[in-house]
Amino acid sequence: VVDDGSSDDTVPYLRDCFPDVRVVAKPHSGADNSRNQGIEAARGEVVAFIDSDCTAGPQWLAHLERALVEEKRAIVGGRVSHPGSLWQRMVGVSDFGEFQDTRAKEVSNIPTCNMGVRRDCLADLRFEPDLRVGGDVVFCSALRRRGIRLHYDPGLQVFHHPRVGARHFFSRAVSYGAGFVATRRRDPSLPFARLVACGLPGVAILTLGRALLDWHRLLRLRREMGISVAQLPLGMAVLLSKRVISLAGAVRPGLAIRH
Repeated sequence: VVDDGSSDDTVPYLRDCFPDVRVVAKPHSGADNSRNQGIEAARGEVVAFIDSDCTAGPQWLAHLERALVEEKRAIVGGRVSHPGSLWQRMVGVSDFGEFQDTRAKEVSNIPTCNMGVRRDCLADLRFEPDLRVGGDVVFCSALRRRGIRLHYDPGLQVFHHPRVGARHFFSRAVSYGAGFVATRRRDPSLPFARLVACGLPGVAILTLGRALLDWHRLLRLRREMGISVAQLPLGMAVLLSKRVISLAGAVRPGLAIRH
């Protein structure tokens, strides 16, 4: 477990209650730097990633190991469920809509809040720690260029608990807007990089397209995510607002770079 400079007694708690768990405690330097240090410290055949605002579903590690070792997958990710408030469920629709599916499939990206990788795929590959948001997108793109297929397994589930409320929701929108642009500038092979290169007009077109995709996912996934018909208008308004506000981050991509 890598602790990124927390101040809530996580480190002594882990060392007291889980003495067999290796704890890497370090000053705060960001999530992707922490993941890199975790890769360096890991000794197993499988490296598993989960975030501090997530809880693992039943048999998470066993399921992950089976997919990577027995089924011989190189990298696997799974469902990212959002059992909380309407704000949190809208995060699930907009940021993790592709990872609500109940069907196994090949994907182009896997979020690091629910990811397992065989260690032999990580020999000379690491996350880029200067990206605040989107390091997993660039990481997965590098894997695909090496001919590695990314597999989505809906049985591999985590529960995501993002911060609650409008302020955190829209702050996340600004960060993700900045991250979307920064990752496309970092890796021009990513989808929609050419539109991003067109500046504000291209980003505005993408924002509209992503809002329409959000609405499609909301309508398709609402039963599974526990969203009632009465909540749909509010949900659609929240998602559209999130995309519009993400433009503030998209036009200031330096927000997504760690200085």
